Amino acid sequence: MFQGEQSQRAPTLTSLESAFLQSVLDNLQGICAFSLPTVASYARMADGVWSGGTYVSWGSENREAPVRVCGTPGSRRFEIRCVDGTANPYLYLASIFAAVIHGLDAGKTLSVAETLDIAATLSKEKREELGIGERRLPLKLEEARRYLDQSVVLRDGLGDNFVTKYLAVNEVCFSRTLV
Repeated sequence: MFQGEQSQRAPTLTSLESAFLQSVLDNLQGICAFSLPTVASYARMADGVWSGGTYVSWGSENREAPVRVCGTPGSRRFEIRCVDGTANPYLYLASIFAAVIHGLDAGKTLSVAETLDIAATLSKEKREELGIGERRLPLKLEEARRYLDQSVVLRDGLGDNFVTKYLAVNEVCFSRTLV
């Protein structure tokens, strides 16, 4: 059972919400192989265009963070902005569940502070202070596949065989660039 502690990075979030959020952030780069599954998906991956930005971060009133926490205590929702209409919702949600179940079992605590500004406009030092560092979302499908391929958490949660076959099918179907 989950026994997390209240996070100093987000004192208004419950320990369960903090663990959920950190689990998603920790695995977001690999989740992108499901949420942005085509070459065309990455055309909107940019900073400053309200697409969620390219740094692995979160914010409550920040549309330039890939994860946005909305609502009030007791009525929160988590908006994951790095997803498009080509994503299979079942696989995308399964990848989030796999990440979150692992994080809850591990008792994750939030190590990334809320980002109030566009992460790309912050200095390297400020991003380090917030716990973002230089972790960026994949900007190409090949990068997302590589993150998924290397993700022990997602391979464990979804099944190694499934991830291997998903990557193979995705590569065959979506390896061509747009003309």
